[in-house]
Amino acid sequence: ARVDSLMRLYNVLHIDAELPDGKLLSRLCGGISVYPTCLILNREGYIIDTMAGYQKADVFSAFLEENLQRMDRGLGQECRRWMRQAGMKPVDSVYEGRGMGTGNPISPEMLGNTKNLSALCLYNPKSPACVAFRKLLQEDSLLRSVLERYHVEYLDCSSPGGKYRQYSWLSSLTGIPGWGFVDTAGNVSMAFTACEDAAEVYEMLYYVDSMAARIHVPAGTVDALDRKFRRKERQVAAMDRLAHSPWKIRVGPSMNFSYLSGHNPFRGMRVGYGVAVMAHYYFGAWQSNFCFGLALDSWGGRQNHGGAADYVRFYQVRVPVELQTELFSFPLSSKQGLGMKTVLRTGIWGSYAPAIECRVPSFARERPDAGMSLNDGDFQPFDAGASIGLDFCVGSFRLSMSYLRGFLDRFLPGSSYTGRSNMFELGAVVTLGE
Repeated sequence: ARVDSLMRLYNVLHIDAELPDGKLLSRLCGGISVYPTCLILNREGYIIDTMAGYQKADVFSAFLEENLQRMDRGLGQECRRWMRQAGMKPVDSVYEGRGMGTGNPISPEMLGNTKNLSALCLYNPKSPACVAFRKLLQEDSLLRSVLERYHVEYLDCSSPGGKYRQYSWLSSLTGIPGWGFVDTAGNVSMAFTACEDAAEVYEMLYYVDSMAARIHVPAGTVDALDRKFRRKERQVAAMDRLAHSPWKIRVGPSMNFSYLSGHNPFRGMRVGYGVAVMAHYYFGAWQSNFCFGLALDSWGGRQNHGGAADYVRFYQVRVPVELQTELFSFPLSSKQGLGMKTVLRTGIWGSYAPAIECRVPSFARERPDAGMSLNDGDFQPFDAGASIGLDFCVGSFRLSMSYLRGFLDRFLPGSSYTGRSNMFELGAVVTLGE
């Protein structure tokens, strides 16, 4: 009861955030994501306080009382006196885009428009709603005289060009006819949809008169907010398409430990790095997916001899092709629905190393006549092999462990050495769209 009595001291408007004018108001206020959200506006139209989310009666009562004190103390009495003169009760029902729903008829005399607003009426000349609306205007001379005070301009939204282009923000209106109100300074006041009979039009105009001076945002600011909102919508739509598409994208860096097996001086482990971008295609009925992509790796081998580190590095571009199969999964948190799954990966790959760096073995430097000297040109830039790995996935993130084996000799024919690439990889991966 205390909240109810305090709310009656305000001019209360309930806005459905899912309707177009609710979305527009949310954007004008910088974005509202918590419902219900209560905005307190003063008579100049500035937001002076907000409260987000459901609150208990004592907290909400204190919020209302504090803001009444911050504003003119006579405001509550002024609002009640004005409503008594208008023969209206306090508004306590939800505005749903088809009038305020006060339960009281609103007469044209109650519409005392002093804001000199321009009403932009969007219509489609072939729509039944537009035909009915034009018939209504022809039959109701009083409604025509009231609308003349708003400088009504009709915009055919079915036309590809024309003045409608200047009002792109009105594209949020989904009902036809739709109404947008702009003052003489070019500021957007309110937007409405689908007012198709006299009572609804009168009620809409009353709503405009009571709110037009309260929220004014320069048209340029609205355009900037609209562009930002639509850009974000496109980004969200792109992620939604990716999330529902069988295609996913996996990106991640890795650290690897590699060596050359066989008869060569580089059989010691060498630490290198890599990064991979993979595209996945998920098979619907199977817990499997096919993936391919590109990886940039630094592989090689090393040895310590006589206090000097000898090594070879292959800076290579690798093309992996893999088949991934989910082995099993188990929940991590029942409250948040979070789980971990393990994925087995098997595949083949081919690589090309455009850059090879070699530090020759120490004994070859000491005995150049030994016939075992090495340089960068003694190595094979091409390689191909197979891989096997195990991933631990939580949501879009995964920890990846792999072993890769090369099949080709990394030394050129005629060399006294032989060696094949072996590599153990540890990586962190993000899967976009999963």
